[in-house]
Amino acid sequence: MNGNHTHHTHWEFALVVAFAIMTSFFLRANIADAVIKSFGGRVVTTHTPPIVCPGVGYITIVPVGVSAPGPYFIAPGIPVGYGKLRPGAPILGRSTMFTTLGPCFLPTPDGPVPVPNIIIPYYGTSKF
Repeated sequence: MNGNHTHHTHWEFALVVAFAIMTSFFLRANIADAVIKSFGGRVVTTHTPPIVCPGVGYITIVPVGVSAPGPYFIAPGIPVGYGKLRPGAPILGRSTMFTTLGPCFLPTPDGPVPVPNIIIPYYGTSKF
């Protein structure tokens, strides 16, 4: 009887572990979907002096749908999915749902002041 009980305990433990792994996978996917959203529109600006960004930014767009007009920021090393980022080009992609301070900043005599931006992890534009 003791051996049978041990067999059920291992089986139950395996089920609990499998359930925990599946739950963490689905929670991670839902959290990512909760903070990343689709956006789109037509690019108005790709650079806004005197604001300085380590990648591409301060990007503003004429939004389509519920997209924000910006300001957007693309980190260094994020490749364009298609086309070239330029004023007048249509743009589609994914962005954070929230505005963060930095990494773009406004240089001042007292030091850099972080400015708000929306991060674009990937995007594409039109060649035309």
